[in-house]
Amino acid sequence: MIIPSIQLEQATLEEALQVLVIQIKRESEGDFTPNFIVQDPGADLKPGVITLQLEKIPADMLLQYIVNQVKGKIRYDKYVIAITPR
Repeated sequence: MIIPSIQLEQATLEEALQVLVIQIKRESEGDFTPNFIVQDPGADLKPGVITLQLEKIPADMLLQYIVNQVKGKIRYDKYVIAITPR
C-alpha cells in the first residue's frame, strides 16, 4: 500500500503510529486497520524525535523509517505489529 504523503515534525512514536494508522485506513478505504503495540518497559526508545516528510512511499517502508528514528525494531506477529527497542 502506498501512502501519498506524510509530514511529521518532532512527533512522538505514538503520534507517528496514529498518523500511519489513519493513512492506512484511508488508503485501504477502511478495509484494513493495523494493530500496533509498543513494548518498551525500560523506556529505551528515543522519545519525541520523529521528523520526516515523504511522498508516495510504501506503508511498510514508512513504518521502518519511523521506527529507525526512535532506535527501535519491528516484529510482525499474527495479529499485531510490535515495536521494541533494538
